[in-house]
Amino acid sequence: MSTTDSQIRETFLQSCGRSGIDTSALTVEVHGNVLTLKGMVPAEEQRRKLWSLLEAVDTRVTDIVSHVRVIQVASAGGLTDLPAASVPISPQATGS
Repeated sequence: MSTTDSQIRETFLQSCGRSGIDTSALTVEVHGNVLTLKGMVPAEEQRRKLWSLLEAVDTRVTDIVSHVRVIQVASAGGLTDLPAASVPISPQATGS
């Protein structure tokens, strides 16, 4: 991982922490300015916050790949797993 990639990763993780996102079950990798997220968050609200942060990620990131699941969410029928958000997005597509 290059110095730039490491800086992007650390800045993103700090933003997650400031936003209250639990990153203990997430893998965050940056290689060649492509940010990849894999893992789980404990609540849908945290996944939505995560997407908001991804939309504002460092302008040096040229592509974002996210495979993030909500571990368990209470529903009327009990606990359920939500599907992973696995749509690669480009910062240019979001207007960043």
